[in-house]
Amino acid sequence: MRLKNKLRQYFTPVIITAVLAIILSGTANLSALTGECNSFFDCFDKGYRVAAQEEKLVYFTKALKLWAPSDGASNKAVVYNNRGIAYHALRKFDKAIAEYGKAIVVDPKDIDGYYNRGISYSSLKQYDKALADYDKAIEIKPSGEYGPGQKGAAYSNRGVIYNHLKKYDKAIADFDSALSLAPKFAVAYVNRANSYCYKKEYGKAIADYDRAIALDPTGDCGTGKKGEAYAERGGVYLWLNKCDQAKSDFEKAIALNDKTPSPHSNLGVYWWACRKNKETALKWFEKSFQRGFDQWEELYQETDAGHFLKGLNDAPEFKALVKKYKKTGE
Repeated sequence: MRLKNKLRQYFTPVIITAVLAIILSGTANLSALTGECNSFFDCFDKGYRVAAQEEKLVYFTKALKLWAPSDGASNKAVVYNNRGIAYHALRKFDKAIAEYGKAIVVDPKDIDGYYNRGISYSSLKQYDKALADYDKAIEIKPSGEYGPGQKGAAYSNRGVIYNHLKKYDKAIADFDSALSLAPKFAVAYVNRANSYCYKKEYGKAIADYDRAIALDPTGDCGTGKKGEAYAERGGVYLWLNKCDQAKSDFEKAIALNDKTPSPHSNLGVYWWACRKNKETALKWFEKSFQRGFDQWEELYQETDAGHFLKGLNDAPEFKALVKKYKKTGE
């Protein structure tokens, strides 16, 4: 029986979010979890079904202990991959990389280990290693297909790596490849729009955001956050000095997902850059900071929000807000 990798999914390296439901403590809890798990396949299935990442690790680890050659080498690789995904979700990237390496040893022709390891390398900003893994994934499967039948995914992720390396033309070529294989691959449009933004080709960026949103009106578009594509398109409208369109997009993003920090801070940028309304701008920045904002450097970078916040980001009131919400060490 070929075990389906039920937890496989494509990611872009910048959007993985760790969600931890509970913390387990003590061996008694671990024993209770696995008391009715008595076979390789059963343990994997139970690991897939639980929500908390630590619980997944318990089940997957027991599955590996129960594995026998008759269960199939490729199935063993699947479990290593899923254990790596759990470690990644817990932001234990080195451990995730080790698990993906084990999967590759067991099944070197399976794209999953290379694809997943590339994501973890990217999270550690080890972009050259991530690039090598995506190169290998594409060599094994030129369609770039990964996870639930998503063609072009490896090209899209490699393009994100090229963006990090500031090789924007190579990034665009990879997103072009992804979209030629999967014309309805919304996240590839979002990623290509980012490349065009880096090149200051804002009209092309807007066109790609339009295509992504047409495919997914929720604005998720594969980013994992509803409204994200609207928030990003609104940011491009600011660079084009189209304030009304920017405000409309930020408000749509918030209506779709009030919990995400970025559209709230974007509205703060709008109220300062377009209206010079300090009081309202500060109100929106505080809403963003309360929701877990963590892109502090961007508030001062000329290539990002800092370009629009001159005269505000050095104001005492703004500095006080940053000091209140920014965690030590960030």
